[in-house]
Amino acid sequence: MNKYPHIRCAPPDLHTASLHSIVDAIVTVRGTAGLEFAAIGVPPIITGEGPYSGHGFTIEPKTVEEYVTTLTNFGKIKPLSQEAQAKARIFTYLHFVVSRIQSTLVPDIPADFWTPVDANIIWLAAAKRLEHNSVEDDPLFTQFSLQIEADNPHLLNHDLLSANLS
Repeated sequence: MNKYPHIRCAPPDLHTASLHSIVDAIVTVRGTAGLEFAAIGVPPIITGEGPYSGHGFTIEPKTVEEYVTTLTNFGKIKPLSQEAQAKARIFTYLHFVVSRIQSTLVPDIPADFWTPVDANIIWLAAAKRLEHNSVEDDPLFTQFSLQIEADNPHLLNHDLLSANLS
């Protein structure tokens, strides 16, 4: 890394929010950091295709040469425009709020892959929930049914969308 003093790797215990005011841009494959930083004006350089690719608020090198050039000029990258930030905020809202749907049938499962989970406990909890809740009244089932009916590629909370459009 001494060859490129303008590029730094964050320590694993550093919270990304502490970087917002001191970075010119960030690099991610297609992680949520791309959304989080773009929403506050920090351009994300993404190296993979993701749900927020191609919407005007990311830098997307198409070749190895473009990627090297982008990294070489990292310190010259300008902050995102207000319009690009607004697009990023919309995608951030859709990802973190509108696409999250609670279920009365699915038990809470740790959101990380490194926490051990006993599948038997999860299935028993799901069976118990099914004794006290109907599938037809489950918000996840309802929204999934709307997705299938509309042939929509994304599962979204239409109730939340409708409330925000009113």
